[in-house]
Amino acid sequence: EKLLAFLSNSKENAFITDVVILSPDTPKWQNDYLCGTGMEMYTETLSTSFVGMSFPQAAELCFVKLKLLLLAIEVINDDGSDSKISINPKSKRNLPRTPRFFYCTICR
Repeated sequence: EKLLAFLSNSKENAFITDVVILSPDTPKWQNDYLCGTGMEMYTETLSTSFVGMSFPQAAELCFVKLKLLLLAIEVINDDGSDSKISINPKSKRNLPRTPRFFYCTICR
């Protein structure tokens, strides 16, 4: 059996959120499903270091350096009255300073 501990990472704390026991006797799809149940999604405003990067650049940096999977950005209009979530936006768009969405788990 392989024991995987999934960690959450937020600006307030880091703690173990779930422990999943995987077994070689269990079908692969079921082990994959169990791994997914240990993942949580959080929003976070990223550092100004990300402003001006394309989404693929920021996603790669988050994955390689922070071990986080960046999924989407929130785009807020100029007066702040409306927003939308853009999942895996085109690389032409540079990132503003808005909340980003990602899974908070160890990416292996």
